Amino acid sequence: MEQTNAKVLFEGKIPEVSVEQIRREGNFSMARQHFHSSYEIYYLLEGERSYFIESKTYHVLRGNLIFVGSGQIHKTTMISPVHERILLEISENLMERFCRETGVRPAFSMRSGVLKLEERERKRAESLLFRIIAELREKRPAYEREIQALLEELLIFILRKGNSSEREYPAVKSVKHRKVGEVADYIRANFSEISSLDFLSERFYISKYYLCRIFKEVTGMTISQYLNANRLKAAERMLRESSDSIIRIAAASGFGNVTYFDKIFRESMGLSPSQYRKSREDSLRAGANHRERGGRNESKPAE
Repeated sequence: MEQTNAKVLFEGKIPEVSVEQIRREGNFSMARQHFHSSYEIYYLLEGERSYFIESKTYHVLRGNLIFVGSGQIHKTTMISPVHERILLEISENLMERFCRETGVRPAFSMRSGVLKLEERERKRAESLLFRIIAELREKRPAYEREIQALLEELLIFILRKGNSSEREYPAVKSVKHRKVGEVADYIRANFSEISSLDFLSERFYISKYYLCRIFKEVTGMTISQYLNANRLKAAERMLRESSDSIIRIAAASGFGNVTYFDKIFRESMGLSPSQYRKSREDSLRAGANHRERGGRNESKPAE
């Protein structure tokens, strides 16, 4: 049984940005894999974590900074019994504006990965993060504008550090991790066509029982959970970008059964597929009205 003692050191937010600092002691892993339209900046202040992103697993150490792009499936699991981290969530709208206003290639905002920081770089990153927290805590005049400026500085730091790194922070590359990565990549590319665990077992010439065990050990999730996460991600995109019926979307994303699709979607998103589509339409309509009136769109993306 999972046992943990969690201490929330800080929680705060402004429109389109939220910040959380938590220290945990004990056996803690994220309850389940997830993805969302927002972006994440994760900074580990203490301890070690295993961080799975899309199909790669990283051994994350104190002072590492992780950037997770929009819609990317990720999950952290325990390595050391104590860890403390700061997590920033940034809305899709804010990242789009950052890329547009700075002339940064939009592909930057879709990347994910781990940055290994030198001591001087750690001090700078921590200074920016703790200054953001201080502004949220104290709420001095123009604090929202100051937070946006600090966040932009942090994003530029991440961009430059990522581009200047001689090589990517290495993913774990044991035989077991490579095999799971291959299976995960295959699921990502073929999620709508995979019919059963037996299919995957035959495709990779591996016992399904062994495959299930190593996949859970490496990623922290079952194959079924990972498969459904990829299907949900595709379905969520179709709900946002197409006018296809719920039945057609369920079939195209690999769920087939509309009742099952509705159940899994509700569990993950908190809304039915039709409710989710309507909430997105209402959000876009409200944003358009704000812009017509010269106001600022501060709505958060549905998660």
